[in-house]
Amino acid sequence: MSKIKLEVVTPVHIGTGEVLKKDIDYVSQDKDGETVLGVIDHRKVMECIGSDENTLRAWASTIERGGTTAEVIKRFAPRAAMADYTSREIICYSNRLTDMKELIRDGLGRTYIPGSSIKGGIRTAVLTTVVREMGIDNVPVRNKYGKVSAEEIEKQVFGKDPNSDVMRFLQVSDATIGEPVTWAMMMASINERDRHDFWDTSKSQMVEVLPWEQKAVFSIKIDKTRYDRARDKVHEMPECMGTLPKLFDAINNHTARLLDEDITYYKEMADDEKVADYIDVLKGILRDAKDCKEGKECLLRIGGGSGWRFTTGAWAENREDFYDQLVPKIRPRNNFYQNYDFPKTRRVVDDSVDSLGFVKLTILEE
Repeated sequence: MSKIKLEVVTPVHIGTGEVLKKDIDYVSQDKDGETVLGVIDHRKVMECIGSDENTLRAWASTIERGGTTAEVIKRFAPRAAMADYTSREIICYSNRLTDMKELIRDGLGRTYIPGSSIKGGIRTAVLTTVVREMGIDNVPVRNKYGKVSAEEIEKQVFGKDPNSDVMRFLQVSDATIGEPVTWAMMMASINERDRHDFWDTSKSQMVEVLPWEQKAVFSIKIDKTRYDRARDKVHEMPECMGTLPKLFDAINNHTARLLDEDITYYKEMADDEKVADYIDVLKGILRDAKDCKEGKECLLRIGGGSGWRFTTGAWAENREDFYDQLVPKIRPRNNFYQNYDFPKTRRVVDDSVDSLGFVKLTILEE
């Protein structure tokens, strides 16, 4: 297994699927000039207020009528500090508080990036690299039932089923973060619209994120020994997966290409202040990608807010039938948006116009 250093380049959100309800699942407090959120620990709450039937009934009644957990604490344990009834703190960088998507943690409560998330991002980079070499218009974009899907091309690139899938031989461990500091940030959108500017807060969402400069060490292995033994039973390994340096170069080239395409696309709209800020952010991330050492470092995008282009690799955009045949099938309510390019929105951090999910990977030892 090769040791890999992971550094958070832009805030990363990988969720649990759970949403923390404002004033019920978390409370807020001013602390040394910062807004700090405390995630409610129900066991600690009961230790503070007691667990007799009348108290618990009063707690449930308060929540049912729209009250807050803070009201319950103030009523039954007025001297309790926030640390007495919360499990952890989140530094808040949102200008308003709403329900918040929770960040994933392991069984010990530590923040981490799952190996499956890293491997998923790598899989997209490999698929896109191979597809572009094949020629986009030669790539099947429908499954055997006629539905728009990458299923058939994934079979061609990786294998026909899980048993023959060559990605089995790419082993990626979880990346556990050493300092479990998290932030709360509000997400907004760069959205192309006729009657408004590009800045869209209509679908804002507060998320818990790993902030800039968090670091972890994890492992990646391309198990060539097992692959060679099973070669007659599994799919051929793509050339860009032949060695870890080759894989890192493919990942970095993939990321840089998508960033460069987004910068080029938005240049025509740069008279809008927020779009101009977004372009500057992308240029900074692209510089990070270009500064990566060949065969040793790469930039990868993972997690929530990555958007359609990074989630899929955006290789289908270059097909001649993309807008005629594919977009009507993959864009909800396409009839209302036919005058717009696809995708027409990008999720960004509200105050900084930053993009979520970029991490830098560095090979420490092979």
